[in-house]
Amino acid sequence: MAASPFLKLVIVVLALCFSIFALTACNKYSFLPYDEKIIGKWSFEDAKVTKGWFKKKNISQQYEGLYFDFGENGIFKLIDEHSGLEYEGKWTIRAISTYNSESSETKYVVFIAVDIDGQINEYIWEISLLTAKKLNVMEREGNEYFYFKLRRR
Repeated sequence: MAASPFLKLVIVVLALCFSIFALTACNKYSFLPYDEKIIGKWSFEDAKVTKGWFKKKNISQQYEGLYFDFGENGIFKLIDEHSGLEYEGKWTIRAISTYNSESSETKYVVFIAVDIDGQINEYIWEISLLTAKKLNVMEREGNEYFYFKLRRR
């Protein structure tokens, strides 16, 4: 039995709607590699810390006025808008893959080294989200976990 003209029209309209949605949901930014997506200036939107199994504590006020500039060629700047101080360093992103017999996982990690008053400070951030406007990372320091949400400036 052949489909009715109305049913054919409904199928065509649904297919067209799905195609339009699929094409508009992605943009060219979605396909950029992480080391290109991160380039730009980022300020803190939220910062939390937790020790072991304890509840997360909001520490956002400690990061007010600070922003990061991830430049091309691995150039990094930490800028404090309140004091006007600017610190320079380097950054890189690496994909770290783990495999077992049942699955594999790839995490993206940002390595940052910045010279603050003659002392090199190193940070390792595990990226949980990187979009055109948002960067969410986790940093581990001993038994403390820092969770940062940054927004593109």
